[in-house]
Amino acid sequence: HQHLGMADIQRLTDIGGELFDTLVVFENYPLSPEALSEAHGLRVTGLHAHNDVHHPLALIALPGDRLTLDFTYRPDLFGESDIDHLVERFTRVLTTVAEATARLLTHEVGLLTPEEQRRAVEELNDTAREVPSAAVHELFEEQARRSPGATAVVFEDEEVSYARLNARADDLARTLRDLGAGPERLVALAVPRSVEMVAAMLAVLKTGAAYLPIDPDYPDERIAYMLGDAAPALVVVTEATQHLAEAMETPRLLI
Repeated sequence: HQHLGMADIQRLTDIGGELFDTLVVFENYPLSPEALSEAHGLRVTGLHAHNDVHHPLALIALPGDRLTLDFTYRPDLFGESDIDHLVERFTRVLTTVAEATARLLTHEVGLLTPEEQRRAVEELNDTAREVPSAAVHELFEEQARRSPGATAVVFEDEEVSYARLNARADDLARTLRDLGAGPERLVALAVPRSVEMVAAMLAVLKTGAAYLPIDPDYPDERIAYMLGDAAPALVVVTEATQHLAEAMETPRLLI
């Protein structure tokens, strides 16, 4: 029964404000009238424990022949119905675990009531809407026609308009086509996060090919495996990343 005061914990963690706002307590000490009577030669005729906690919400588990679970809460923060719903969910989880005949997976334990599940799936998730049957790059080109001067990408101190980004993507797409990019082909992009990365993605889509994004921060072994496994027709690199594809026989395009 070691104890470390809350003030000590807060000082050691160097966290300002509240550390947490909920508490779970499992009373793990033996406490019964019989045990007290045997230990001290006194006859205890009644025993009642009362717990006060200073957190908005607490769950106290009391072991015994029958496990007792007490929820305590601040009525200025929680209503009785809130706690009723919490108890209902908690009971459902315990019942599910207790009645499971095989190993239970986390996703098989439902926290929502049937009505809450129906509302979440059928009402809140009812986001269906009509969308144009166009590819990503076609939608981008349409936006570039609508608002050519609007900002499309911001990276660090650089801002690029829709018209400028679309023009850069078109130029790169022509080069990619000359190098063999097209439908049913794969182009790897070993390009750091930048305006060039966005332009390269759009350019590949404009050729009809698919792109394989490669994070230059991946370990070299992982990048080599990805390139070897995907076997792209072309690898787009920058000066900072061209070394990642040097060992491959795949053609490289430096941008």
